Amino acid sequence: LEATKEEMKTEIHTVEDLMNKKMGQMDRKNRHQVNMAKESKEMVSIMISKSKYISAAFFKTTHFDQRFYDLSITVSVV
Repeated sequence: LEATKEEMKTEIHTVEDLMNKKMGQMDRKNRHQVNMAKESKEMVSIMISKSKYISAAFFKTTHFDQRFYDLSITVSVV
């Protein structure tokens, strides 16, 4: 009976170790996904700000009338 109790304790510790390992893997994967999402959001933000700047520079240098310029800024933000 004592040997069976020790075997069961060993099995429980083995399962706990496996669970902790799997939880660690899942945690690392989730943190990586969060970081990738943040980087993607930052890249989109940079692309939008650059496209607004480029659009504004283009329309200012080509001397379109002000109404068309205002419309182009509104469209590039969307």
